[in-house]
Amino acid sequence: MTQVDRPKGVLIICMRRIGDVLLTTPLARSFLQAWPGVKIHWLVHKGTEGVLEANPVASKIITISPAARLTEVCILSTKIFQRYDIAVSTQSGDRPSFFARLAGHKAVTFRSKAKGGRLRGALFSSTVEYMPVHRVQQVLSLLKPFAVDAEHQLSIPVADFSYVEQKLPKAYVVFHPGAAFRYKQWTKDGWVTLVKKFRLFGYVVVVTGSGNKVETSYLNDLFRNSDVTRADGSLTWPQLVGLLKRASYFVGVDTSITHLAAACGAKGIAIFGPTNPDLWGPARFSGHQLLQVVQNKNQQCVPCQNEGCESHVLSYSRCLDTLSPEVVWSQVECTLAFKPQKVPIYGESQR
Repeated sequence: MTQVDRPKGVLIICMRRIGDVLLTTPLARSFLQAWPGVKIHWLVHKGTEGVLEANPVASKIITISPAARLTEVCILSTKIFQRYDIAVSTQSGDRPSFFARLAGHKAVTFRSKAKGGRLRGALFSSTVEYMPVHRVQQVLSLLKPFAVDAEHQLSIPVADFSYVEQKLPKAYVVFHPGAAFRYKQWTKDGWVTLVKKFRLFGYVVVVTGSGNKVETSYLNDLFRNSDVTRADGSLTWPQLVGLLKRASYFVGVDTSITHLAAACGAKGIAIFGPTNPDLWGPARFSGHQLLQVVQNKNQQCVPCQNEGCESHVLSYSRCLDTLSPEVVWSQVECTLAFKPQKVPIYGESQR
């Protein structure tokens, strides 16, 4: 397929976590750059669609339950059957691949090495080799069959500054401790120490989060006696974008909001544990990196790419549990007096 074959509708399938959806938006930007006005529809898991709302790369959002039963699958299959000129699955798994092949006249996905993967690949218009590179670069490799130039910039919801203008002073910092997975969490002592230090500098500390019961409980315990402004569960995605765009500083863990902060141009730090930032690190993709990754390099196993030391999402991560507040604050002090540092666009050499 070439650029002259202009499609009317494209379906992008990303049935994973919120961060994965956000890191897939450059694919949609690339299609829109090549084919202005093309309708981009998304198929994502329920609970991950928020980052696509008020987002210019999404004409329509279709959701499916993560553990969808046969009835839901059948209803969705009927609705999307051969509706799109192009369907792209950003995963090689059975279910997203099935939907892509069902929905698109032309269907593209990653080449699978699993049992039966070669036969399944033969049913697609094109398959692309899955490479161990940054997730954005992986997703953009799906453009190869279309002769479309890659747009590396993430696409984010249109900013709403109402919360900032009504509730906050000019000088504030945003903390996003995250709570979905234990193995990505930093220590209570670390967060409390950072609150005290930022308050000494005169900053208001705003805490963000999803607002679900588990995260609310976690944040209640984390900041019970700390002087912070809680915004968890109270912001829309556009308001969150507005908050991040005007923040003086951002501190977050390895999570979707940290990617969003980078895309908003926020300066600050991202506290990473076992995850490899070369594969999943936050980047603005504009040529300058404003969000610096902090990792515990005293642990020789870092980054191990495991889900914690026990290899499950509820596991502890020794590298995070032993990362001292002093090490993190030293990085904060370096970047508060920020000077832009040239970094490569993903797709160029990372080393």
